[in-house]
Amino acid sequence: MDFVRRRNSKYERTISSDEAALSMSIANYRTIRVSESDGVMEAVLHTDGAALIWNGRAGFELTQLFEALSAQSAIKVLILTGVGETFCADSVTFDFNELKWRDVWAGQQRMLGALMNLNIIVIAAVNGPVHYHPEIPMLADIVLASPDTEFAELGHFPRGMVPGDGAQLVMASRLGEARVGYFYLMEERIMAEEARRLGCVHEIHKKNALMPRARKMAAQFARRPEWLITYTKAALRLRDRHGFQQMLSHGMSIEGLAMYAAGMSGKEVD
Repeated sequence: MDFVRRRNSKYERTISSDEAALSMSIANYRTIRVSESDGVMEAVLHTDGAALIWNGRAGFELTQLFEALSAQSAIKVLILTGVGETFCADSVTFDFNELKWRDVWAGQQRMLGALMNLNIIVIAAVNGPVHYHPEIPMLADIVLASPDTEFAELGHFPRGMVPGDGAQLVMASRLGEARVGYFYLMEERIMAEEARRLGCVHEIHKKNALMPRARKMAAQFARRPEWLITYTKAALRLRDRHGFQQMLSHGMSIEGLAMYAAGMSGKEVD
C-alpha cells in the first residue's frame, strides 16, 4: 500500500526506492497531513484535523519529515501550510520538570538543523497568525502569506523563558539584529504587509489563493533538474548555515541554564 496520497492518482508510475522509504516514514504522522505529486510534497500541519496547537509530537514529526526528505531525491519541492485560520497560533504548556533537558536540547537542534540543511525548495503558504515557532515558515525559501498573517514569538519571554531555541537566530537574520531584540522584549506582532516590506514575506494572497499560487510555483521548480535545485539551494544558504548549529547548541544551553536558575530540575537522572 502506498501511504502517500497523490492528487493525480490517475497517472500510474513506478515508485522508486526513495519514494517508498519516504512513504513508510510518514505512515503514522498524527500532526502532518502529507500528499505528493510529480516531485512536489505538501505538508499540512494540524491538530486532530483543526488548526495546529504546537506540541512535542508536532516537533518530533516535523523532524522526521525533514530528515526523511534530506535522504531522498524524488521530492524537489516542499510546501508547508496549516489548517483553518491559523498556521500556528497556540501551543500546549510544557512542564519542563517532567522532561529531560538533554532530549529537548537535542531535539530542537535536530529539527531546525534538518530544515536548515534541506537541499530542496521549501515554500511556506502561511494561512494565518504564527505565534509559536515563527522560525519554521521563516526558514522557507519562499514565504507566501494571507493578509491576516502576523508573526510573533509568544512561547518564551512572555512565559518567563529565555528564547534560546534557534528562533532568535532565524528572526535576527530576517528582521536584523537591532529589530529582533524589540521583537522579543516587546512581544511584537508583525503583520503580513510589514513583513513583506522587511523582506520576510514575498507575496500576500487571499487565503483561497495561497495554495494555488504555491502549487503553481512548485510545479515550475519541479520541472528543473535535481542537480540545479540541490546546488542552488546550497549556494543560497551558505550564510544562513555558517555557524548556525554551533549557535543553536549554545542558545539552547543558555535556555536550559535559565530554567535551572528558575528552579526547574527536569528529569536528567534516569
